[in-house]
Amino acid sequence: MGYSYVGRQLCCDVCGDYGHTRKYRCPFGYCPAIALCPKCKREHPEYTSKEGHRKVGCEKAMIKATSHENERKSLLEAGYFVRCSALWHPTRNSTLNVKVIFRGINNEEAYWMTDATYKCIPLLANATPSDFENYGTLRKALNTELYDIEQIEKEVVNL
Repeated sequence: MGYSYVGRQLCCDVCGDYGHTRKYRCPFGYCPAIALCPKCKREHPEYTSKEGHRKVGCEKAMIKATSHENERKSLLEAGYFVRCSALWHPTRNSTLNVKVIFRGINNEEAYWMTDATYKCIPLLANATPSDFENYGTLRKALNTELYDIEQIEKEVVNL
């Protein structure tokens, strides 16, 4: 979210005091750093200790995030394309109205699919085109453009 300053002096996130305030990082590298004055650091050791961050779930969340990223890297290194973005577009002649971009190590590819097919796999899951093919029909897109309306209109006419 950001930090508060009075002039150029950092304000404490707990009491708002400024002067000798400094930032303290999460010991697990998960949540954003907190700004604490010396008084609040003494009175609230949970904001800087491993135990305090463990209680609020930082350690488990970091393990989960690291595992998710390692899975993604493994898929990319094995030559798969992994979903990175998608955008719904209205189409006149087809129910294939979600364009999904999949990123490989050095390039991208895109596919059209239905809303229902796209919603079968959780949004944050590392998904490949073959994962989506298990739930419905995919059609290879002509390009990976998501926002150029002229390109999209040319493409959706043929769906």
